Amino acid sequence: MTTSVSELQQEIKRALAGAGLSKIRPEIMSQCVALASAIAVTPERMAECWEAFSMNRNVKELNESSFKSYREQLIKDCDDTVLRKVTDVGAVMARPSLKNKADSLPAVTPPAKRLHQRSSTNNESNKTNSNQQLPSSFSAEKNRRISLSPGRPLPSASVTPSNSSYSYAQRQGSGDIVFSYQPESLASNGLVMNTTTDRRTTPKCLVQYQHFETNVQKPFRHFFTSMDDRAKALDQHLVHLGMEICERFGLGQESVDESNEETSTAIAGLEAVGIPRQVKVTNIGRICNAAHEGKLNETSILLEGSRDASGGSRIELDLSLLKERQESYSLFPGQIVAVEGMNTSGRKMVAERICEGAAHEPLKSSVKELMRFHHDDAYQGGAPLTIVAACGPFTTADNLDFAPLQDLMSNVVRERPDVVILTGPFVDLDNELIRSGQTTLQFQDGEEILVPYETFFAVKVAGILEEIFESEVDLQTQFVLVPSLEDATTDWVYPQAPFADRVKGGKLLKMSGAEDIDVGSLGLHRIDSAGNGAAKGSSRVHCVSNPCTLQINEVVIGVTSTDVLFHLSKEETGNVGGKLRLPRIAQHMLQQRSYYPLFPGSEFANNLDLKHMVQWSMPCQPDLLIVPSRLNKLAEPILGSTLVVNPGRITVGSAGGAYAIMQIQPMKRETLEEAGSDNVELAHNATQRTVVEIRKI
Repeated sequence: MTTSVSELQQEIKRALAGAGLSKIRPEIMSQCVALASAIAVTPERMAECWEAFSMNRNVKELNESSFKSYREQLIKDCDDTVLRKVTDVGAVMARPSLKNKADSLPAVTPPAKRLHQRSSTNNESNKTNSNQQLPSSFSAEKNRRISLSPGRPLPSASVTPSNSSYSYAQRQGSGDIVFSYQPESLASNGLVMNTTTDRRTTPKCLVQYQHFETNVQKPFRHFFTSMDDRAKALDQHLVHLGMEICERFGLGQESVDESNEETSTAIAGLEAVGIPRQVKVTNIGRICNAAHEGKLNETSILLEGSRDASGGSRIELDLSLLKERQESYSLFPGQIVAVEGMNTSGRKMVAERICEGAAHEPLKSSVKELMRFHHDDAYQGGAPLTIVAACGPFTTADNLDFAPLQDLMSNVVRERPDVVILTGPFVDLDNELIRSGQTTLQFQDGEEILVPYETFFAVKVAGILEEIFESEVDLQTQFVLVPSLEDATTDWVYPQAPFADRVKGGKLLKMSGAEDIDVGSLGLHRIDSAGNGAAKGSSRVHCVSNPCTLQINEVVIGVTSTDVLFHLSKEETGNVGGKLRLPRIAQHMLQQRSYYPLFPGSEFANNLDLKHMVQWSMPCQPDLLIVPSRLNKLAEPILGSTLVVNPGRITVGSAGGAYAIMQIQPMKRETLEEAGSDNVELAHNATQRTVVEIRKI
């Protein structure tokens, strides 16, 4: 039913009046009506936006000067799904009968030979490029069961893909280095990245992650928490990190002595938030935004104390003195800080110094353990440890060929790294083709079948990994799979459980027309048995949580697929001087001992289960911190002992992206022998032993 202009005007008038805007001049109302018609926004949404806009900007009247800013804010806040006009070109194709077609089911075949199981979105002009992704040595097609899972409802709409983009096929500079890191200690020795052709029968590295208690080991019942449970979790985090800050800087060991003058270097005594004092004190609390909506700024910064010590009191922070002194600080909502300053009224503190958290101590290992990992022939045998990190999406936005993943696996087969860390999304819900239900596979006789997301993963992702082990029987590379909040095959909650079959190994359907079809499987269980099979006691694929702390030999790696760098960069405010932006933001993660220190979560990650927030904390300071982001590529040391790496994404829209190769040199045998006893512990110093190259796919 079409709404007339006069009816729309009355609806907008009523909605804005409910939001506190009772008087609107006719010419402004005409512009509101035109704006609502142009961007297809509802009057209720306009009212919500006005309420937030007037609160953040302290505006009470909508006039010529304020309407322009309000219009920009409304357009920015509109959901993409409102602005996107998607044409429904018909219902999805009905599943054809599978009776007597067991031999023609889409098998897990070499990507070079997958002409019969390509996505229905694939254009004829892309076939040549798709057939050139992996070596011709891959084995012939085999008859295998296909995993069908009825767990998720199939989309009912379909969108015709664009024919206009061939950016990935026509990309240039594949393999070029776009960013690199090499410490002076290695550069002086002329060491460069190299690949290994060692044809071992057992892996030379040990991948461990179960012993870190913060990792999610299996799916959990999420979002069944009361408001009190969430408040307790936030308060416990504040108290715990506050105690660590006190221990690190010696706070709270002596009471405040009002008769003694504080020196310029001494740390003032600890006091509860909101208690007035006539001397300098130190308060520990959480940074909050007084405006509730909009970005944190200098006039909206609050410090919230713990419930036990301060009753949850909040006070304003005045940072003008720090700006006058040109002292650097960087703040964001959810950050736990210690603030030193004067609070004579109990309501506002004039900050003179800010401590932005307390990182863990750098990691150490015994000489015996380092000698075993670095120089024992059962492990590295004096050779470097090579790790590849790549972040999805693993197919471009204009097709579902997964050609970038095939190209990456070609490089893996050629260069034979020890470990490949793949972070999602794998089946990306942000891909319009997947979201619209075009996850179809094709029979050899040309008939198509629409499959659930898990089956699509089993064929397009697990099938490629299985095939490289079928063709390269001596390949000892281990894969680590990290899910993403954009993955269609996982629970969309942070922290995220590892990939897992809902029915272990799949279950055969006993129904006519569905012979040799199993349900509930991602197909990952077949990889360990491919080719000659995995070495005894080891696994080729490690499914870990998001976030995850894992250990490869002695090297501890922290990884999360959530774009925390981007989220923090949107919310951060401060006076940072000449500090580099991305290393500074990554440093917050270490100082807050958290893979996601922001609270409330970003609009892109607002599904935080606070009851389980301890499981996105960092149990230690990692040697390598892998944080894939849409922001600039990064490989920089932070806090002296951690190397933070942003490999970028392997695809950017319909174009190719990048991935990272990290090579960690072993400690010299002479250095370890000179340390003396086997029980002496040495710092890992990964920043001085690691070379990083970020290359175009």
